[in-house]
Amino acid sequence: PLTNTSTCRSPCSIALRTAFSAARWAAKAVPLREPLKPTVPALAEAVRNPASAPVNCAITSDARTCISWIRTKRGIAAAVGMGIGGATAWLFAREGAKVVLGDVNDELGQRTASQIGDSGGQAQFVHLDVASARDWSDAVKAAVDRFGRLDVLVNCAGNREPGSFTLEETTEELWDEVMDVHARGTFLGMKHSVPKMRDSGGGSIINISSVLGMVGQGDRTSYVAAKGAIRLMSKAVALQYAKENIRVNSVHPGTVI
Repeated sequence: PLTNTSTCRSPCSIALRTAFSAARWAAKAVPLREPLKPTVPALAEAVRNPASAPVNCAITSDARTCISWIRTKRGIAAAVGMGIGGATAWLFAREGAKVVLGDVNDELGQRTASQIGDSGGQAQFVHLDVASARDWSDAVKAAVDRFGRLDVLVNCAGNREPGSFTLEETTEELWDEVMDVHARGTFLGMKHSVPKMRDSGGGSIINISSVLGMVGQGDRTSYVAAKGAIRLMSKAVALQYAKENIRVNSVHPGTVI
C-alpha cells in the first residue's frame, strides 16, 4: 500500500508512488490528496475509470487523460537502473510510451531496457552520465533518431552524502559530487531537451527533487542544497517556457529506506 511520502517505509511503494506522480504531472494530472492508501494499480485504474476512484483520490477531467496521453508519447528517463527511475521507466513503457533509458550503470540500465522489451514495451538504453553535456546531447539525439520526437523528460538521477555532514564537515569534493548529479544534471537535461520539445510543439519535464528540497535537515548540507536547487530551477524554467507549451514540474518524495 501507498502512504504519505514523508513517512513511507517501503522502497517499492515510494518509488512507484513517485513514478505515478511523474506520470500524472506529464499528463497535466492533478496531484492526489493525502493521505494516499490505494495501490499503484488501483490509482492507474482510477485514472482509466473515474468511477472506481478511492474516496481520497482526486480525479479530474485532466487526470483522466493521463494514461491515454502517455500512450502516445516519446520520452527520456534518466537514472533507470533501480528505484524511482526504474519504476518510472516501467510505468511509462507499460502504458505505451516509447522510452529512452539513461543511466551511468550500463549493466543495470541495459537490463531494464531488455526486460521492458521482453514485456512488449519499447525502450532503448543509452549510457548517460547526467553531469556530462555530451552524454545528454547523445541521449536526446538517440530519442529523436529512434522515435521521431521528444515529448517528456524525467530527471531522476541522484546521489547523497555517504553519512552525516555539517557545513564544516562537507568537503568541496563532496559538494561538487552531489551538486553535479542533482543540480548540474537537471540543468543539462532540460537545456538539451527543450529545443527538441519546441520542435514537437511542446512537452513536459518532470524533475525528481525531494521533501528535503522544501525543508532543511540538520545533518545534510550538499544534498539539501542540491534538491532545493532542483525545486527552484524547475519554477524558473517553467516560467520561461510556459508560452511554448513546455511544462516543468518537480516531484518531492520522502525518504527511501
